[in-house]
Amino acid sequence: MPELNEKEIFEKKIVELQARISRYELVEQKMRSVQHKLDTQVDMFTKIHDYSQQAFHAKPGTLNDIIADGVVDIFQLEIGAVVLLDLTENNFSIVGG
Repeated sequence: MPELNEKEIFEKKIVELQARISRYELVEQKMRSVQHKLDTQVDMFTKIHDYSQQAFHAKPGTLNDIIADGVVDIFQLEIGAVVLLDLTENNFSIVGG
């Protein structure tokens, strides 16, 4: 096998380094994606905790509004509602918004 001259060795090392850089960039991109997902989940669970604390300390008549607001904020929806069923009188009402 013929010996490689310095230029060929140098070019080979450049190709190897470029491949390593590409792999590193791919790993870094995946890490950023995972970090974003984790940040989103931590934010969601923090909001769940906050609304749970509000619900535990809710004054009478405000719990349903807290639940509806929490659904909107936590799950990033446009509207949230609580449906109250009264099986004794066969009717329901919607609270929140």
